[in-house]
Amino acid sequence: MKHSEKSIDKTISIVKDVLSAGFDIRVAAEVALIDPCDEYSIANCLEEYGEYNDDGNLAKLIVNIYYLNIKDNLIIPDGAKWKIDDGNGIWDEDWRLDKNDIIDNIDWDEIRSYKTVWINLTGNLPAVSFFGDVDHFEFSEKITIHPNVPPCRDDFEHDWQSPYEVVGGIEENPGVKGNGGGVIMKRVCKNCGKYKITNTWDYDPEDGIQGLTSIHYEDADDTSLEWIDDEVQ
Repeated sequence: MKHSEKSIDKTISIVKDVLSAGFDIRVAAEVALIDPCDEYSIANCLEEYGEYNDDGNLAKLIVNIYYLNIKDNLIIPDGAKWKIDDGNGIWDEDWRLDKNDIIDNIDWDEIRSYKTVWINLTGNLPAVSFFGDVDHFEFSEKITIHPNVPPCRDDFEHDWQSPYEVVGGIEENPGVKGNGGGVIMKRVCKNCGKYKITNTWDYDPEDGIQGLTSIHYEDADDTSLEWIDDEVQ
C-alpha cells in the first residue's frame, strides 16, 4: 500500500509502533510517510535518520512494519519484481527467483531458428541496503539457442562424416576451412545426406561479440545422395 493510500488509523498505528520501539516523533512521522513500494522512499528515510539506525535497527523495524521481504540481506520494496529484457520486450518475474530459475522458465523454442541465435538477457530488481543505499540485483546473460536437429531418414540416427568428395576442403582435412580465429566445419550424414555446418568463430550481430559457436543444417542435395548410394553399393 502506498503512503498516499494509507488510512489515518494505519498512519497512527505506524507512529505508535515506532515510538514504542524507542524512536522519537520525528523518526516516527518519517517512517509513517514511507512509500513501501518505492526503494528511494525507503532509502531516504534510512539515510535521513542514519544516526538512529545502529546495527540496522531502524531498517529492521521498517521491514517489520511494512512486511517487506529480504533477499541476500537487502530490502525488497513492496510489490517489486524482476524486470527482464530479452531485447524484444520487457516482462516481470517474481523477486524470489534467481537468474537460473528465470532462464529455465523461458520457452526458448518460440524463438529457435534454422541456425544458432543469441539472446542478450538482462534482469533488474530494485533493493535497499539496511543503511539506506539504493541497490539492485542485476544480471546479464548471453543465451545460446542452437537449432533443433532435423530428423534423419526413417528410424536412422545421424552419422556425421566428412568425405572429401562431398564436403570439399583439402584432402588432409576435408570439410574444414579457416574462419577468423576459428574454423567452419561441414559434415554430411551418411544415412540421410543432410549437412551440419559448425562455425567456431561466428558473431552476435546485436553486440558484435566474436568467437561464438553456431550451428545450422542444410537439406540433402544430389551430391550427398549420390554419395550415399555409392556407399551402399
